[in-house]
Amino acid sequence: MNNKLAKEWAEKFFTGFPGGLPELEAAMKNSTALNEKLAETAFSAAEDGIKLSAEWTKEALTDLEQITKTQTEPSELASVLANYTSDAAGKSTQKMAAFAEILGRMQAESIRLFVEASQDSLRSATTKPAGTPKAKAKLAPAATAA
Repeated sequence: MNNKLAKEWAEKFFTGFPGGLPELEAAMKNSTALNEKLAETAFSAAEDGIKLSAEWTKEALTDLEQITKTQTEPSELASVLANYTSDAAGKSTQKMAAFAEILGRMQAESIRLFVEASQDSLRSATTKPAGTPKAKAKLAPAATAA
């Protein structure tokens, strides 16, 4: 379907939309802009999570290297395992807190974007006239015909 035909179809189809096609187009543009910002926020958080995960994996492999070294005494092996377990528990707590921080930032940014979008929408709704004269005429009661 070419652009001219699509535009004509949309104009006919959406004539009943409050405010007409320009209002619908503005609403769609605002929705698209919000979705882009939310996607940027999600992708940024995912990227931070991937970096953190890779760092954690690298640290874990480095720590596991100590266990794989040959221990000649049982007490040495017990000591290495105890140290590894203790270090892993501490690092797990730190890394999970870092993941929670990433998610918290993403959540706060998403809420900020939604609040901003709703405030923009509210401002837009309060500054525009309430429909066209044609739309007002359709909504007016039919009592004048009597």
